[in-house]
Amino acid sequence: MSENDLTAYELIRLGSHLLCVRNCQIYTLKQYKTEVDKLVELAAKVGFKSTVDAAKPLQEELSSLASQVGGDAKFSVERSKFGPISESIRHVMNGEADRRTLILTDAKPPAAIGRLTGLEPHQQALLDDMVTCFKAHLARPAIVMAWALGYDIVRWWVHKDPARLAAFNLQFKQGPIVNYDDFFRVGERVFLDTCKNAQGALKDFNENTHHSLVHLLNERNNYAHANFHDATIFRASAFVEKLVETITGRPFK
Repeated sequence: MSENDLTAYELIRLGSHLLCVRNCQIYTLKQYKTEVDKLVELAAKVGFKSTVDAAKPLQEELSSLASQVGGDAKFSVERSKFGPISESIRHVMNGEADRRTLILTDAKPPAAIGRLTGLEPHQQALLDDMVTCFKAHLARPAIVMAWALGYDIVRWWVHKDPARLAAFNLQFKQGPIVNYDDFFRVGERVFLDTCKNAQGALKDFNENTHHSLVHLLNERNNYAHANFHDATIFRASAFVEKLVETITGRPFK
C-alpha cells in the first residue's frame, strides 16, 4: 500500500465519526467532544491534514467549553452554530477522500466458524452474509448476522427432534409450535426462557446454557440498535468465538 491508499475500514470509521459530528443536537457536550476528538485523531492517522486543520478550531472550542463551569448549559444554547462548522469539515474531508485510493482489504472471520457444520441451506445463507460483513470490516452487522445464525441453529435443534419440540410445547403458553415457521412469532427471549423452564428432553438446557445465550442476545441488542456502543472487528470476532463455543457445546452436541 502507498501513502495515498485508504482502507474501506478507515473510510467507514471516518464517516461514522463525521456523522456524529454533524448531529450535535443529540449529544451532550462530553459525548460530542469525544466524537470530534476521535475524528481528529483518525484523520491525523490516515493523513487527512486539511480535515484536521478544519476540525481543530471546533475541537479547541469544545475543550474550552468543557473546562468552564456551566459549559454544558452554554453548549446546549450555542450548539446550533456547530452545524455549519461540521458541514465545512465534511466538505474538506470528502475532498481529501476523493484524492485517495480506496483499498478493499479483507478482514478474516474467526476460524471458529469452521466448527459450524451440517447447516441447513437458510443457515448457510446467514453464514455467508456474516462472512461478507467481516470481509468488508462491517463489525456491527457481522454481530447481528452471527446472532441470527446462532439463534436459528438452536431453534432448529429444538424443532428437528420430536421429543425436544414436545417438551417445548408443554412449557410454551402461546399455542403449539408445529411448523418451523411457527417459531417466527416467538420472541427470542421468550424462546430461551421456555427452553430453560422446560423439562423432559430439554432438561439439559440449563441455567448455564440460558445465561450464555441471554448474554449473547443482550450483546447483539447493544449493537443492533442506535446507541453509543462502538463495534469493532475484534469485538465481532470475540462475539462469534463465544457464540460458536456455546452452540457447539452441551446440550447441542
